[in-house]
Amino acid sequence: MHLTTFSLSRAAAFAVALLPVLSAHAAEPTHLTYRTGKQYDYSQYPWHQSMELLWKTNWDPLSRIGVYPFDQWGNHSDFESIMGTLMERYPGQSANDFDDDKWAEPFLEPGQHVLKMAQEYENEGLTDLASKTYLRAATVFRIGYFPWYGLMSHSHLKAKAWRLEKKAYEAGMRLGRYAFESVSIPFKDAPSGSFSKNVPVYITGPKRTPASSKVVLMIAGLDHYRSGQLTEVADLCDQGFTVINVDMPGTGDAPITGKKPEDDAKLWRSIMDWIHAEAGRRRWSKDDVYAWGTSTGSYWSVKISRSERRRLKGVLTQGTASHYTFQPDWLESSDKLGYPVALWNALAGAFGYDDKLEFAEQSKRYSLRDQGVLDAKSAPVTVVNGMDDTVFPIDDSVLLATHGDGATLRLFPGQGHMGQPASGEFIAAFWKQVAKSG
Repeated sequence: MHLTTFSLSRAAAFAVALLPVLSAHAAEPTHLTYRTGKQYDYSQYPWHQSMELLWKTNWDPLSRIGVYPFDQWGNHSDFESIMGTLMERYPGQSANDFDDDKWAEPFLEPGQHVLKMAQEYENEGLTDLASKTYLRAATVFRIGYFPWYGLMSHSHLKAKAWRLEKKAYEAGMRLGRYAFESVSIPFKDAPSGSFSKNVPVYITGPKRTPASSKVVLMIAGLDHYRSGQLTEVADLCDQGFTVINVDMPGTGDAPITGKKPEDDAKLWRSIMDWIHAEAGRRRWSKDDVYAWGTSTGSYWSVKISRSERRRLKGVLTQGTASHYTFQPDWLESSDKLGYPVALWNALAGAFGYDDKLEFAEQSKRYSLRDQGVLDAKSAPVTVVNGMDDTVFPIDDSVLLATHGDGATLRLFPGQGHMGQPASGEFIAAFWKQVAKSG
């Protein structure tokens, strides 16, 4: 097998756009990001210095066009006002490792104001406007717990922001154009120390369900949970898919953290068992189940591609973390690179650690290479990322192609984390091809 030249051709031309599977026996490549100059050049990321620079150099333009960490349902004026409050209260302070409750507090009242507007629109029978306004409120609350909230969090105000986001999102979706349901899946054989014996998920699909709908299990990331992926959900539903959104371990309402590397296999097994059991009643095709992990959720999509390989037809992993992400020197650098705020502490929380230094001491335990996960048999895996990703080193994406059953790589030169925005066309074409496949 050979490695073709990285291509920027249109994503619809799959024969050109995809990099062929690499042999599992190929030598690992020279590092592309890890321990290169890219890891130690912090000059491109001024937003870590202060909230003023976070807003001016990063979030303001993203909020205006409605892209991550915001979305098309958000309203720029909401965030302009809230960030103005934070900048006024804490001039010159960085958002990195900022106090959780002090961060969340300025988002709550504005979000509740928008939520009340939505309720009034609903009472007046303005269904479409109410739905959009509920989703606008959800976006406010979502940034209110950024970059991480999980059931082991000690922040009461981030917990409140999370509850309010779910309330707003669920209200907006129930008034929207898709069939929507909130379900608790029984967590069979839940490990000791689990927060719950249920796995909360959202199920979204076309209101006119096809005779045999394909299913996409979306594994959410570190800072956007099952209520924060509507852009992707809408695109999938419009192609006839049913989408099941689940919080990755250690975030949102997930019943486990990532601390014990063996625990998540039981989580995925419970979800897949339930999908199969419900297939007839819900008109799903149990033979057409796919998984898609985004950002940190990609770590878990790699794991499920192994543990549930016989029941998954394919796995898309976007913005992959697999090995080098969990090296202490990368964790230290990550707080000053492409992620908008400090990444290290948020990852520590998701993996069940209150202390990021303790997490760094143990972090190599979570390497999928060192666990042997990468060398295990796998469902077909497609890897998408940007060559200039400094949230997770691009080397972690390449490793998926050089181990085990290999993977199909689509890497975008000149693009950052998850290959966005250039990867959008490829992702759309990928799912379009899946939708048309037999």
